Amino acid sequence: LTDSDGTTSLSYEIEKWDSVNQLATVWVKVPQINIESSTDNIYIYFGNSGASDAQNKTDVWDSSFVGVYHLKEDPSGVSPQTIDSTTNANNGSSVGGMTTGDVVNGQIGYALDFDGNDAVVVPNHASLSGMSYLTQEAWVYMRSFAGTPVVMGKNNSYDLYINTGGTLLSDYKSANGGIVPLN
Repeated sequence: LTDSDGTTSLSYEIEKWDSVNQLATVWVKVPQINIESSTDNIYIYFGNSGASDAQNKTDVWDSSFVGVYHLKEDPSGVSPQTIDSTTNANNGSSVGGMTTGDVVNGQIGYALDFDGNDAVVVPNHASLSGMSYLTQEAWVYMRSFAGTPVVMGKNNSYDLYINTGGTLLSDYKSANGGIVPLN
């Protein structure tokens, strides 16, 4: 992958490469593309079996990302099974008896099929504490649920969850224990 000059390499991470169906999910760190430009492009070169793999996944995600999970790893493998693409290495371990079959196709790339007893647990790390700003993203499809299932969060800090009406909500628990809705 190169910038519009055709020679400046761009950092990238291949999440999914399916040569049979000719599909790929590739995350690329693009310096700039002006919306009105007809010359700002990026180029991807492929099909050269002699070319080396030049992925640099930790450079795709800058220091403002504390965890990026593509959920492509086999959750029944050796722990940690869910690998963080950032330099923080906030890798997660699956719990609840997850199997290889729990890796499924998602909206973008792969996903994990949680059955209500499954989870991915990420150990506490300094990079996950003391944040002034927080963005959580997830594609969620619920076949059914009871209560208020947490999609992701940190104990006694922040949660992304689904309320009993099926609405995706986020909250931050303040230092004095109160809940501050972030909707």
